[in-house]
Amino acid sequence: MLSLCLLAISLPFVTQLEGGNAALKDLPGIAVLAEETSPDVQFYGVDAAWIDSIATRSLAKSGVALLTRSDASMTHRQPFLAIRLETVRITNSTTFAWHLAVTAHQKTITMAAPPDTVLNATWAATGAIGVTSGAKLKASVRETLESKLREFAEAWKSEKH
Repeated sequence: MLSLCLLAISLPFVTQLEGGNAALKDLPGIAVLAEETSPDVQFYGVDAAWIDSIATRSLAKSGVALLTRSDASMTHRQPFLAIRLETVRITNSTTFAWHLAVTAHQKTITMAAPPDTVLNATWAATGAIGVTSGAKLKASVRETLESKLREFAEAWKSEKH
């Protein structure tokens, strides 16, 4: 049986949204929103609660001000950091192809007439894809997630000076 464990790779063509880190300026903090994962990977311990716990610890350790979801929803810009892990099981195996996205969202005003307020993606880490065996999925996703969270923390700090 072939056992696959490839490291995740960053996608160089996925870049910061227009405006770069400036969208993070003057935010009081950010709430983490880990999206639910596929039942196939939950079997290996990779679920929203696990992702949320890694993100919360990593960001707090990096000095990013964290908000509860309730507190974030009461602020003017409603900032949150969405973490999405999309997975596909490779047929007849316990190997998964996956994509990890870490994106900051907040309220923005459109330029339409009349202007409207919408929740919009305003910052994004470089995307990452991987192909990993189920047994090594948790470690591979953790390593990649921590890298994307460091990317966010560096962007956060660059706007807080």
